[in-house]
Amino acid sequence: MLFLTFYRKKIIISILGVLLSLILISGFFLLRHISHNKEPCFVSGENHISARAASFGDLRRIAGELGLDISESAVKTQRIFIPCKFNDIYKHYNDLQKQCGLDLLPYAGAECTLCSFPVKNAQGDCKWTLNMLICNELLIGGDFSENKLGGNILSLGTINVYN
Repeated sequence: MLFLTFYRKKIIISILGVLLSLILISGFFLLRHISHNKEPCFVSGENHISARAASFGDLRRIAGELGLDISESAVKTQRIFIPCKFNDIYKHYNDLQKQCGLDLLPYAGAECTLCSFPVKNAQGDCKWTLNMLICNELLIGGDFSENKLGGNILSLGTINVYN
């Protein structure tokens, strides 16, 4: 009799464990599905711009929405790694990203592609470059840089001020 009671408790605990595991796994997949269906974007001025960057056409679209005319091809494309631990330079650069709703911290340790484009329609005497940091087909960061020693580096969110 004691054996049957112990055995019954063990079965009930096992069934509850399986049910709890199924609930947790289902919740994980549901949250993952919801987060992947959210359209990633960043903010430039008052505009929310899609951060999807699966193709060169997407990069041209993003540049166009920022009011920039970029060259037909990237002048420079390179693979880079976002460091796991940010030094002062990366902390400052990430602060620049946060100005437009982007954040590099979730991508710490990731391999990304940096695409640099000459800007054709920048105002003023100086030439400018649009740098876009792409990871998993998303724009995760970028800047608008003046091509001179000690030149300005601006957030993607402030481009329309200088254009």
